[in-house]
Amino acid sequence: MIQKNSSDIKELIRFALKLLARRDHFEIEIKNRLKDRGATKVEMEQVVEYLNKFKYINDQKTLGKYIAEMARKGKGVNYLKKKLYEKGCSDLLRDAERLYAPSIEESAAINVCSKLKNEDAEKIRKKLNSSGFSYQTISRVLKYMKKNEINEDSYDI
Repeated sequence: MIQKNSSDIKELIRFALKLLARRDHFEIEIKNRLKDRGATKVEMEQVVEYLNKFKYINDQKTLGKYIAEMARKGKGVNYLKKKLYEKGCSDLLRDAERLYAPSIEESAAINVCSKLKNEDAEKIRKKLNSSGFSYQTISRVLKYMKKNEINEDSYDI
């Protein structure tokens, strides 16, 4: 077995830190990028251990930021779960569903609706559905909008 020297590990750590300087990454994303660079499983574990030791990576914190970003972009919980699955973070799906609370999702959906308030309910429903909002959230938001349609000045969007 050929053993790589510590300068190879240092180079992989530098690479991982450059990735993290741009944005937070999930642990699996770092491992995948290291794998793409030809790192062995042992090397990947050493790099991740180093990053964890100095708290450069934290999947729960990154998930919280990712949820906030999805809400800001007007994306629902289903879209979030799809993106996490695509990233290889399927172990975080349950946490994502719990952390992306219905109130946060509703607020994001209402922000999307505020841009579409002159559209009919069917078009709004389709937009919310394509943005990955849950059925329950879509129903609640459409009821909210219909209730407030009586007095358009009372839109609280």
